[in-house]
Amino acid sequence: MAVTESETETRRMLRLQVIGELSNNGQPMRKFVQSFVLAPQSAKKYYVHIDIFRYQDIYPLTAESDHQPHDQCPEGSIHHM
Repeated sequence: MAVTESETETRRMLRLQVIGELSNNGQPMRKFVQSFVLAPQSAKKYYVHIDIFRYQDIYPLTAESDHQPHDQCPEGSIHHM
């Protein structure tokens, strides 16, 4: 797992992107991308403001693939906290 991007947003928010592989309960490894925004909670504390997680092996990489509406995507999630 590696953090590929970290950027300071307005109002001291931090945007990070993580790319890696994971396995759940001994299943085969799967590639993923996770992007999230950390917002300040106090002087030395942050909370997860936005968290987006996507498996990379479920989306076709062809130009002719149709984009699916959010509610029809088979996996992955968007969380607004």
